[in-house]
Amino acid sequence: MKTVFEDTIIAISSPLGTSAQAVIRLSGPHVIERVAAITRLDSGITLQELPGFHQETGAIDWEGVPVPARVAVFRRPRSFTGEDLVEATVPGSLPILDGLVRQFLTAAPAAASPAAGSIRLARPGEFTLRAFLNGRLQLSQAEAVGRLIHASGAAEARAAYRQLGGDFTRRLEAAERALTELLALVEAGIDFADEDLPAIAPAVLSGQARSARSALEELLRSAALRLPERGHWRIALLGKPNAGKSSLVNALAGRPVALVSEWAGTTRDPVRAVTRHGDRQLEWVDLAGLEESSWSLERLLQGGEPAGSAALQRISERELATADAALWVVDGADAAGREAARQGFSELCQAAAFQDLVKVLIAAKADLLSAAEKEEWAALPERPALTSARTGEGLEELLDRIIEGARRREASPGAAGSAPPLESAFLVSPAEHARLVECRDILDRVESRLREGSGHELAAVDLRDALQRLAPLTGRELSEKVLGEIFGRFCIGK
Repeated sequence: MKTVFEDTIIAISSPLGTSAQAVIRLSGPHVIERVAAITRLDSGITLQELPGFHQETGAIDWEGVPVPARVAVFRRPRSFTGEDLVEATVPGSLPILDGLVRQFLTAAPAAASPAAGSIRLARPGEFTLRAFLNGRLQLSQAEAVGRLIHASGAAEARAAYRQLGGDFTRRLEAAERALTELLALVEAGIDFADEDLPAIAPAVLSGQARSARSALEELLRSAALRLPERGHWRIALLGKPNAGKSSLVNALAGRPVALVSEWAGTTRDPVRAVTRHGDRQLEWVDLAGLEESSWSLERLLQGGEPAGSAALQRISERELATADAALWVVDGADAAGREAARQGFSELCQAAAFQDLVKVLIAAKADLLSAAEKEEWAALPERPALTSARTGEGLEELLDRIIEGARRREASPGAAGSAPPLESAFLVSPAEHARLVECRDILDRVESRLREGSGHELAAVDLRDALQRLAPLTGRELSEKVLGEIFGRFCIGK
């Protein structure tokens, strides 16, 4: 695959903030000439004379001010993006960075040729997208870049590096080859059934199906939605709009990280805060409020919810699937909605997808309750935690309860055996994991049919279905929408 882009993209590729140095990255046609137009190298040679994979010190002109810089040139097709690419390391001053980016956007190439194309700011993930479209990265390697950026600890970073090295791609392609070979054998038996050729024994076909299934099973054993990081716990807060989730997160964080408003639905995207409690690092994730029609979290994960809850479904997949604990927050002062709140917590507890989570029912706004109302809440079988973001009531007890549940979960036999060994694990998204599970289940059905020596036509249909489900993982069949969803989660400049 090779894509020719007519425009050049530019972005700051290092985190914004106070730093000694920062990196500006540019990729595209005539990018070397564009940078050369405002750059002077200490060696006296021009940027165009530099070979690929070479770095020189010099200065970049910023409105008459020479800004010291190290300029690295990576020539196509062996650069990260497969295009000519330049990286300039400059002082990390925000005004300088902003000024240099503006200077690059307006500076014309030395040749001032109309064929030089335009230059614009890069979109999130666009450098990696170009690397994928130009064949420099497989899809799983491209996604590993995003996972490396968002890794929550050393274990996840190492897993992303393994995936970036191509191990996951090689295993996935091995499983795909096994499926393709089996499909070829099955279809040959159908197409040449009337020919004078020896039939392939059912045992041979079912054995090939077992081999293909083993490849998928091995991949699933090495796949994880999130790798455990010692002492790091992720806690998701759920509930109806205006239940008090954002106020609770702010109180736990000790600072205003979430917007609090009397208007329902203020929180749409997950809001995060990280705190420490003893030897634990706790990551709090405040999720958008669930409307009553969307309280069934099990259905939410499986799809089929009414229009408008699609965003909540994506949040459930990405956040709840990687959480260690779930807090169902309800308005403790809402006596009329108490039974509905308990029903929502009951659905959370019964959902198969959340059986391993530590789950706590929280009656927020406890400062608005009378002593009798507090006793009524405390007497419920769900053992709700009574908390107040305003006064701090119950917060310390809530933290202790979460830590106690975390330690019990870590000590349980199932917790240790559910995750793959850290030295061989890969990170996958819930959607990727679901596709691998679907393919494995299809092969169970295929193996049964082939072992019985019948149903070859149905087996062929199932195998084509399995290959179709793997196609987005291998990058063989991708729509523009899917690519947008994958790379849109990246940072700008990556």
